[in-house]
Amino acid sequence: MIDAMAEYYEGKDKLLDTIRENTNYTTIEGYQDYLYTSYMQSHALEEYAKSLVTDKDIEEYYNDEAKGDVEVYHILVVPKVTDDMTKEEQEQAESDAKKKVEDMIEELNKADNKLEKFKELAKANSDDTATKDKDGNLGYINYGDLSSSYDELLDAVYKLKDGDYSKNVITTELGYHIAYRNQSKEKESLDKLKDEIKETLANRKLQNEENIAVESMKYYRKLYNLEIVDSELDRQYGIYINNIINSSSSN
Repeated sequence: MIDAMAEYYEGKDKLLDTIRENTNYTTIEGYQDYLYTSYMQSHALEEYAKSLVTDKDIEEYYNDEAKGDVEVYHILVVPKVTDDMTKEEQEQAESDAKKKVEDMIEELNKADNKLEKFKELAKANSDDTATKDKDGNLGYINYGDLSSSYDELLDAVYKLKDGDYSKNVITTELGYHIAYRNQSKEKESLDKLKDEIKETLANRKLQNEENIAVESMKYYRKLYNLEIVDSELDRQYGIYINNIINSSSSN
């Protein structure tokens, strides 16, 4: 990782300058140790979260939430909002973007060949530069394939049937969308999706369970029979754990 960072910053001297400007570390070696420790802590926490996921949890997710991939076309319109605009101007820009999408939906409603019209509108109007010249085609996608910014889009798509498009504006943090669900695949078997589902459920636990970091520390101490010999260090550790628990409870 350090070699890649040094290449990005055009040499270790410039990398060291950047480290000193933005962190409390004064050597590349010290910063490298910090990165390694942070990675190992994150990895250990992720593995602990996975250990909490049961086979029953995985099966329930598979039955209730797992979906087959869907081929999606979309049109994105990004509001032309800038920081120097007044609040009223920003609201107008949002309104204009949403109205543009609503007008395109009206055009789709009147079209005989919906998909061809959708492709035409995507090429002419979409602000998604990655898909605009591909008729708005996102390919076959599922939750987790794209950034979480697209989750609301997928929520809407999975409510559609193949060959149907969204009749209402889809709002995401990216802007305003229309989506067309072209084709879909059957979801894969539980055996094939098991590891992926476990990771998804573990991430949910990391996001939603406030004391999971504390519980993981207790778990690993017990697992490896780790004892703190120094009495003052043990006392400070106890205070640290209690402070985290109390802070979570107050929130």
